[in-house]
Amino acid sequence: MTSSKNGGIIRSILIQGDGGSSPNDGATVEIAIKGMYKGRIFDTRDLKFDLDYGLEYDIVSGIEKALRKFKCGEKSLLMLSPKYAFGTTGSEIYNIPADATVQYEVQLFNFLKAKEHWDMGPSEKLELAMKQKDHGTFLFKRDCVAKALRMYKKAVKSLEYSPGYTEEESKLRESYLLSLHLNCALCLLKLESWNGAVDSSDMALQIDSINEKALFRKAQALLGRKDYEEAISNFQKLVSHYPTNQAAHNGIISAKQLAKRERLKLKNHYNGMFEKFAKKDEQKETLDKSRSSINDEPIGYWSNEMADGMISLHQEMEAFGEKMPEKSTGGGNSSPKH
Repeated sequence: MTSSKNGGIIRSILIQGDGGSSPNDGATVEIAIKGMYKGRIFDTRDLKFDLDYGLEYDIVSGIEKALRKFKCGEKSLLMLSPKYAFGTTGSEIYNIPADATVQYEVQLFNFLKAKEHWDMGPSEKLELAMKQKDHGTFLFKRDCVAKALRMYKKAVKSLEYSPGYTEEESKLRESYLLSLHLNCALCLLKLESWNGAVDSSDMALQIDSINEKALFRKAQALLGRKDYEEAISNFQKLVSHYPTNQAAHNGIISAKQLAKRERLKLKNHYNGMFEKFAKKDEQKETLDKSRSSINDEPIGYWSNEMADGMISLHQEMEAFGEKMPEKSTGGGNSSPKH
């Protein structure tokens, strides 16, 4: 059932559903689950929740992913690989070890599809975005950073511009977007996605050009991708607006130290290259002198060694805007003109 068809989720249908539609993102589902590991039942319950928010109910991602394919009334047995169950940490609550494959018997009793964005009014979009933002924060606090980032990006998408916002709603939308871009930047910093963190910080700065968090996170991202001079400039801008921000002062010191270290590293690298080239030139000069003492080549002498690193005569003449003389196409010898 996974997009890569790698066997991460294997679904065996026990009772067919009604053949209608399936739940979409955000749909409210009513289900019964029974979790099993090596013949032991570790979780059995009935519950109702919205898809995408299952982790708040200790529902593993494999169940949420599978439910998007279920029909109403369907009952299936799911075999979930660790990636779609409890991962590399396992579960203390259910006494599941790390990297465990588990099974769930899942039945979908009923569901209510969520509204699509184009069917929502401004107030509904704002409500959805806040719900998505709050869930992203819940995921972030659980150290599910990549999942939190996806949820924050969904919230941004929910607020894509559409007509109909009142002045008050427009201000609220802008404040939500600022917060969401800042949260995206924070997630991307933790994931060491430096370019993405710069982009998200820039999106926040488009809303508030001197936002303290946006300036700091952009400077951190620039530092991460080794744009030291630009990082210093951004930290200095931050200090100019927020003189008491000690982290920014420390950032300037760190960036200058790293820039100096990088320059020294490059200098040593190129010095080593120059020494290597000088040594080769010295060896070549010694070899040329040796050949000169042994052979007395006439003027115009040519050897293949002389061609090392040279371009062809055609290339050389073209570089200076000249042309090779054309070959004679006449049938016989032409007489020189006097």
